Amino acid sequence: MSETIYGYTNEYTDSYIKLIYLRSRMYDPASGRFTTKDSWQGDYNKPLSLNLWNYVEANPINYVDPTGHYRSSCNTAAKRIATAESAVPISSTDPLNTYTAAGIAVQCFGGDVTWPWRDINYSGLGIAQITQKEAATAYGEPIKWIVNGVVQKDENGRPIIRGYGLCTGDYDYRPKDKDWSAEYMRRRIQIVVDKCKFCTERDIFIVAALAQNGPGFTIANIDEIKNDPDYLSNNQIQWKVWYAGRSRDSETEYRKQWRLFYKFAKKLNEDGYYLPPNILNDEIVIWLKNQ
Repeated sequence: MSETIYGYTNEYTDSYIKLIYLRSRMYDPASGRFTTKDSWQGDYNKPLSLNLWNYVEANPINYVDPTGHYRSSCNTAAKRIATAESAVPISSTDPLNTYTAAGIAVQCFGGDVTWPWRDINYSGLGIAQITQKEAATAYGEPIKWIVNGVVQKDENGRPIIRGYGLCTGDYDYRPKDKDWSAEYMRRRIQIVVDKCKFCTERDIFIVAALAQNGPGFTIANIDEIKNDPDYLSNNQIQWKVWYAGRSRDSETEYRKQWRLFYKFAKKLNEDGYYLPPNILNDEIVIWLKNQ
C-alpha cells in the first residue's frame, strides 16, 4: 500500500516529527492530542468552541478545520455546491450569477477566520470570506492595511492595499449573513469585471475566477494588465504571459483558486446555472485549468 504525507481531511503530516500540521497548531496522532491549545479563544455563542483543546467542536464527522481555528461544514464538493446553490438562486441568463455561486463554493470552505492576518477587520467571514473592512468601506475605495494605527507599506514605500470596499450606501454591514454574503461576492467580482472594459466573455470568466478571492485579484490587477503591452496586445489579454509573470507563491494560489472555480462553475452549469456557450472548452480556459 502506498503512503502519503496527506492524511485525514488531506492534512499534511511532518514525516520527521510525526505531527499533523493544522496551521495554528500541531496534532499528535500517537497521543490523540494537540500539542498546544487553540490560539483562537472561541465564540461564546458556541460553547463547545470554548474548549481550546477540541477539534471542530468535537464533531469531526461533519466538520473540518481549514485554518486551525474554526470549523467549516463545506468539507466536500457536494456540500460546497449545496451551500452555493442555497445562497444564489439559479439564473438561466446571467453568467455573473453563476460566477457568484462558484465563488461561494470556493470560499465557503474557510469558515470564519482570523488567520493569517490576526485582525478581524481584514479576515474572511461567512461563506464568501468577506472582511469587515470590505463591508464597511465605500464601493470601490481602496482598503489600506493598518496595524496598530500604522499604514503598512510595501518595499517601494507604497501603502499595501487589502482589497476594495463593497458598501453601496445601504445598511449592508453583515458579512456573515448568507444572503448578504452572496451580494458581497457578486460585488467583489463585479467591481473587477466593470474595470475590464476590453474584456471578452473568456476574459470575464477568468477575471471572475480570480476576483472571487478578494485581495488575490483586484482592480489594481486590471490596471496592471491594461498598462503593460506584454499583457494587453491588440485589446487581447495575454493570459499565458500574465500567468508566467506571477511569483511562485502567487502562481500556486492562482492555480488552486482557478481549478476550484472551474470545477464548481462546471457543476453549477450542469445544475442549470448559465454559462456562455463553450466557455468551459475555450482554449485559454483549458490551458489555465491544466496548469
